[in-house]
Amino acid sequence: MFNGPIDWGCKKHNHVGLSSHHNEYMALSHATKAVIFLRQLLVEMGLGYLVKEATPVLGDNDCTTNLSREDLVSPGNKFFLIDYHFCKEQLESGAISTRRVGTKDNLSDLFTKASSREEIRRLRDGLTGYGDLLPLPNPPPAD
Repeated sequence: MFNGPIDWGCKKHNHVGLSSHHNEYMALSHATKAVIFLRQLLVEMGLGYLVKEATPVLGDNDCTTNLSREDLVSPGNKFFLIDYHFCKEQLESGAISTRRVGTKDNLSDLFTKASSREEIRRLRDGLTGYGDLLPLPNPPPAD
């Protein structure tokens, strides 16, 4: 918000994900909960004009982004706990918009992966609010 981070967290999942896609989907659910809390807080503070549009939630896992937008059951996702589908509900309500971001532009990777000095320098200003964020990927086409 206003070119700076306002929330960061590390969450231990309540159960073991069976794939990276499963873990990313659980993380999307937790991120969505944080976004909804902050959107509601801004409305309560009389700043609802800041959240008239969907809040972009970025991720670099194609399967997770697609699953958040589509109703499909596959052998890989049929066992996901219902609680983790909260992100789908919020996407359908227009509160969030899931978007894919390229792995090299994923700011959160600075917290979760070993990064080179060049990567840190390239991403840090956008992450700390001292520079512009990288351009937002385009939203998915409307159905």
